[in-house]
This record gives sequence, C-alpha cells and structure tokens, in this order.
Amino acid sequence: MNKLRIRPGLTRFGLTIVLTALVILSGVAAEAATTAETTAAGPSRVDTVPIGPSASEYTQLVARHSGQCLDVQNGSLAQGANIQQWPCWNGPGQRWRMEPTDNGYFKLVAAHTGMCLDVVNGSTEWGANVQQWPCWVPGLGQQWRREGTELGYYKYVNRKSGLCLDVLNASTVNGANVQQWDCWGGYGQQWLPWQGQ
Repeated sequence: MNKLRIRPGLTRFGLTIVLTALVILSGVAAEAATTAETTAAGPSRVDTVPIGPSASEYTQLVARHSGQCLDVQNGSLAQGANIQQWPCWNGPGQRWRMEPTDNGYFKLVAAHTGMCLDVVNGSTEWGANVQQWPCWVPGLGQQWRREGTELGYYKYVNRKSGLCLDVLNASTVNGANVQQWDCWGGYGQQWLPWQGQ
C-alpha cells in the first residue's frame, strides 16, 4: 500500500488543496467510467426514464432530415391546432416539456398553451394527424416514449398506436405536416432535443 508522503514545509492549507484535488480527480475518473459503460450499451436502447431536460424545462425538437422544429402552426392557442415543422426560432409554440406518465412514457406539453401533443381522436391509423389538445388522463394517444437512434436523435413512439412521430413524406418544406407513421427509421422520424436558439 502506498503511503502519502508530505513534503517538508507543506502547510496545512497546501495539504488541504492537494487532498481536495485528489478527491475531485477520482470523481472525474469515476464519472468517465460510468459514461463509458452507458455508451457501450449502444444507441438503439429504449429510454425508460426521459433523458435530457427535467420535467420543468422546455426544449425544441429538431427534425434530422430538415433541421426544422416541431411547431404549433402559427403559435395558435386553439384546441386542435395543427402540428407542423417550421424553421427553429425558439418561439413558445416550438418548446415542449416532457411530463412523465409511467413505464417510460411521457406527454409533450407545449410551452405557450399547456396542451399536449396528441394524435387526433387517438387514432391507430398510419397517417393520422397530430395536433395540440388539452391533456387528459389517461390520454394514451398523447403519450410517447423515446427510442435512441444515433448522434443524440430519437424516435418518438406513440403509446396507443405504436407508430412514430413523422414529417409527411420526409418533406423539407416549411410548414410540412407532422403525422404518425410506421416506424421505419427514416430521418423524417428522428428528432433532436435542443435548447438552443
């Protein structure tokens, strides 16, 4: 066992600084090891607890194929307002809070209305439209889970239908509609949580 040698003349204050630095460095090494283990799990994991912003924080969701954000059309305050993709500008109609429900699912709540991202009429059909609608319990058509893809992107899978949040035809046009569709891994179904401008 190595013994800690104290250099002659090292003050009590100096010793405290050295020991504090050693404690900090050992914590950094432990955190790095934990990160390496988590990374080794691979990008295809299913998150059981939302990763990223806490439930009280809002984030934008950026479509991988277009670089545009999930957006309540015209920042509408109305029930049933359509969801589209639109150039990111960090407006309140583009910010969403993850509100956990159970079993790894959560609701996406719009910052400007407090309404939820909702599949119209709780449909299980491919191509069913997505809107904002008052949050209700259980509201299975309003519940989503995230599945990691790569580079920080996620698929958002609806609890009721098992279908993915999808930009219609993977369009790159401003205002392209957002729907649910069969999860096939396309970039129009991958979203990056982003808190930038």
